[in-house]
Amino acid sequence: MENKELKVLEGALIDLYNIEIEINKTIKEIESEKNITTKVEAGELVQSRKDPSIFFVTKAYKARLFWERITKNLCSRYRDEIPTKEQELLFMQAIHNILEGAENGNNIY
Repeated sequence: MENKELKVLEGALIDLYNIEIEINKTIKEIESEKNITTKVEAGELVQSRKDPSIFFVTKAYKARLFWERITKNLCSRYRDEIPTKEQELLFMQAIHNILEGAENGNNIY
């Protein structure tokens, strides 16, 4: 009888642990989306009118960031078409700031 109860409790603990992992993933996704919203409001990113998941980095032409809805990841497109190194640096700094802010749980970016 004690062995069955122990297995039930063990299964419940595993379920709670898995739920906690999923909650933490969701919190990180929300923070990442808040960081993007903060960047748009600050004028560092411009959101596409046609597709709200696509963003343009101000002063970095041709390249874009997009929020992959299925995998919930921030991705880039056309990065190799950025005309100058200065613009590429601005683009990479924008990505770094968004991702760093999400990892630290901050909304300062």
